[in-house]
Amino acid sequence: MALVQKYPGIEPAVKPCGDLDLIESTQGNVVVTIDMHDIIEKDHEAPALTMLKFSQNCLETGRSYARDMDTTDSLVDDWASSLPMNGDDDSEDFQQSSRDPSLKHVVDSLPKRLTLMDVEASLPPLAPLSFRMEVRLDNRNERGIFLTQRKVDSLFDPKSITATSADLIITAWAGGECRVALPSLARRQSSQLDLHPGELIRHATNGSAHSFISMSSASQLALQVVHLDTIRQCDYHFPLLSTLALHLETVATYIIHAISAIRSAYKKATELPKRFITSVRSFLEEDNEHTASHGKPDLDAALYHTAATGDFHPVLRDWLVDTLREQNLRRWDTDVTTELNEITQIATECLFPALDRASVLTSRLRALSRKDPPLPLWTIDEQKLSRILTDIDLIRLVATHVVKYTADELHLFGTFSAWLSQQIIIASADSPDSQSALEAAEKAAALNQSDLLEYVTGPLLKSHLRYFLTRSDWEVRKAPRTEKLQQKWPMMVTVLEGHRNRCFQPKEGAEGMPGGRVEGANLLWQGLMMEDGVSAALDVPWRALMEGVRKREPLELGQGVLQDVTMTEGRADKAETLVLTLEGQGRDLVLTRVRHSVHFDGEEGPLKAERHHLGMPDRSTITAARFITARTIIASVSKDKEHRFGVCRVSPPSLDTSSPSHHTWKFPEGQDAENEDMGEHWDCRLDDEARRMDGKGEAKALVAGFAGEDVVHVLRVGLGMTWEEV
Repeated sequence: MALVQKYPGIEPAVKPCGDLDLIESTQGNVVVTIDMHDIIEKDHEAPALTMLKFSQNCLETGRSYARDMDTTDSLVDDWASSLPMNGDDDSEDFQQSSRDPSLKHVVDSLPKRLTLMDVEASLPPLAPLSFRMEVRLDNRNERGIFLTQRKVDSLFDPKSITATSADLIITAWAGGECRVALPSLARRQSSQLDLHPGELIRHATNGSAHSFISMSSASQLALQVVHLDTIRQCDYHFPLLSTLALHLETVATYIIHAISAIRSAYKKATELPKRFITSVRSFLEEDNEHTASHGKPDLDAALYHTAATGDFHPVLRDWLVDTLREQNLRRWDTDVTTELNEITQIATECLFPALDRASVLTSRLRALSRKDPPLPLWTIDEQKLSRILTDIDLIRLVATHVVKYTADELHLFGTFSAWLSQQIIIASADSPDSQSALEAAEKAAALNQSDLLEYVTGPLLKSHLRYFLTRSDWEVRKAPRTEKLQQKWPMMVTVLEGHRNRCFQPKEGAEGMPGGRVEGANLLWQGLMMEDGVSAALDVPWRALMEGVRKREPLELGQGVLQDVTMTEGRADKAETLVLTLEGQGRDLVLTRVRHSVHFDGEEGPLKAERHHLGMPDRSTITAARFITARTIIASVSKDKEHRFGVCRVSPPSLDTSSPSHHTWKFPEGQDAENEDMGEHWDCRLDDEARRMDGKGEAKALVAGFAGEDVVHVLRVGLGMTWEEV
């Protein structure tokens, strides 16, 4: 759990028990990692969060498609300007310019340019679902994500294609579980990372490798270095793949929301008519005298008789006058007309554009699956993506018929509503020969009787839309969804065009089928089939990610109170992990250096540690210490109840040398943090704003910590050295 706030005077909702991360010194954004044990102690099965880290993993070359394309565009422009103009026949100049060595880069980058072609930009933007947010969603976390146009547009922003690294979210839980999520690839998925047994408490990275610090039950610290090679090896394709996959996952959710909105509109369109129909049926059942002489009539027969002959059933007349009335008819007309129009609007403005976008995204992902050699993160069976395209086509086919039947019923209902309005006037008249009754009868006779009778015998009681939009959400979601139950395209066309309603039902005895079977043409069922296909496709990168994880053997660091960890990268593909620990009750600050390769190839020997003691010259007590840079450490020092910050400079400046470490301590004067006890939970960053304002003056750091119980303080501390020295 994390709170993102701004200084000064930040008041977390829960008393912080974890770490504090000052992620941006310019704006002063602070991430507070909170121990969730107290929050979830009622649920004994849920472990406590021990670490939350936002990180990155670099790609192979560190260059983006966008930079490559900018260079190519300038070359293309220069080459085009050298071509003959106005139809001049200068073939020698043309051939000479075509042999220009610089154009080889244009030709080589053509596949990249075609792959990166922004097809989505030509599609219409998806409309927000703001006026349809009464949809009941199973997942409350999804409510409101498509509320405004700005939110919808931000979800489909292609700017991540220009990224040179992959964003990671790393979480660790009590008991040793560690999960890695790629928010740029999928929002709902993460992979478990099996590391050295123990509780993970800290993580650091240089973009190429990741160092995890764990603590055993005996308070023994251990370091394990991990390489996520699958991400690195995807190189330029990772930003494109992650963008397409994330957009496909998002548009699949959008499609389900749009379908749910359509179902909600249909439910509202039928609620009030059902109440009126139920009331007239009860009137007919209570008419004992007519039942004894003529038998018990049904509603459609009574309405059909009245519409065809103009002769009222006695009870139907009373129902029109006493129950329905003109006021209730207007409510009926408004509800049905509004909701049926909304079904059409949602389908045309939201569902169909979303299906088009899903088709484009799936087609592009299918093209990436055909790459030879295959991408390490996208070794997927092409048939899985083809199946998604088939599901999209079936949704579009069913939705087209929904719009068609909605338009038909809206037209027929208009005739029926106008006829009912005239019948109320006739039934309410004192005499059939009155002026109002005669005028109403004349208007009723002018209506299209064919449309009227068709509505009475069809959509009024047995709407075609019920095959597509009925059944409860629970029933549809619990129904089995397998490839064998999915209708094939020719059969679905035959079913929908021929109105062979029995073909809507899956085969008898389908495995796991609940008591109430779900129609194969149910729009929500088809949407869930597509969502299942998308989820299955997006599982592929996670399996590939875990298969590409390479882990070094853990290195025991001994006992101590962990303060901070960082990583650096040097020449010749070398890197090192630096670990700060406090030993001897704060009297001894130990810097542990662990050298290793940037890209572990499996041939390197075990990790080795070099320990350097950075004790205070006056034997003051160090309460906490943090890295400002790999060679500069800031510590909170306490002596005789006085608190101050000390800055330690460690040499050598480069990890490429193995000379003994030397260090010097400085205690800058005029600290505004004097006599401030920052406690154990604090973090620091160089003050980038001060460096921009005065790049030649004294270097300063921002320190964020808990000076009180619940309030975050951010202090500006001078380091007693120049920016170049830092």
